[in-house]
Amino acid sequence: LVCGYENVAKEVVKKLLKNKSKIIVLDDDISRVANAKADGLTALHYNPGSVQSYSKLHINIETQVKAVLCLREDDVSNVYTALTIRSINRDVFILSLLMNDSNRKKLEFAGINNLVYPQKIVGLMTKEFVGKPVAFEVIHQLRSEYSNISIDEIAVTDTIVENFVTVGDLGNKEFRVIVLGIYKKENDSFLFNPIDSILLENGDYIIAIGYSIFIKEFEQHLKTRLSNA
Repeated sequence: LVCGYENVAKEVVKKLLKNKSKIIVLDDDISRVANAKADGLTALHYNPGSVQSYSKLHINIETQVKAVLCLREDDVSNVYTALTIRSINRDVFILSLLMNDSNRKKLEFAGINNLVYPQKIVGLMTKEFVGKPVAFEVIHQLRSEYSNISIDEIAVTDTIVENFVTVGDLGNKEFRVIVLGIYKKENDSFLFNPIDSILLENGDYIIAIGYSIFIKEFEQHLKTRLSNA
């Protein structure tokens, strides 16, 4: 279940669809519901923070829902959604955006399993470009909707760590993908242009830049191919 369909949600859904995930979008804004439908999704004009919305879905959250993603770009809305879900089911996995770090405790108390704070990675990356207007302009152009170049985050899992110990083991050059940086979750730091000897750890994020199709192939390589194969 995807609760809320704004900019971040759209990007998340794109990645989920690549993995053949079945998605239902709930949003209390009719225009956002229309946008989701236009993107080919099953979308309902339901309030994610209302118990009645889930009754009308006629689904069993315990057996039919793998995860609930609270992706409104508004912390209060995500808190209400999480509290409603937890009143129905105590165990389903809930992930939520955190837009303002001062609301972290509220979201944690609402029973959310995983918080994603977009400003953290963006802020850490920005520090590397302070005083570098040309670099900033390049990044802006690469992010343009008219460009085929993408900047994607790839989560480092246990499987990736087992097969690719260091940055140098990733083999990204074979896929014409550049590793722009590594976000290290353990010490909350961003390593720009990391050297090959940097160790990868579960929970890290690889910030990759390249053509979308090449990044997709690179990500599939990380998930399925042994580093010493």
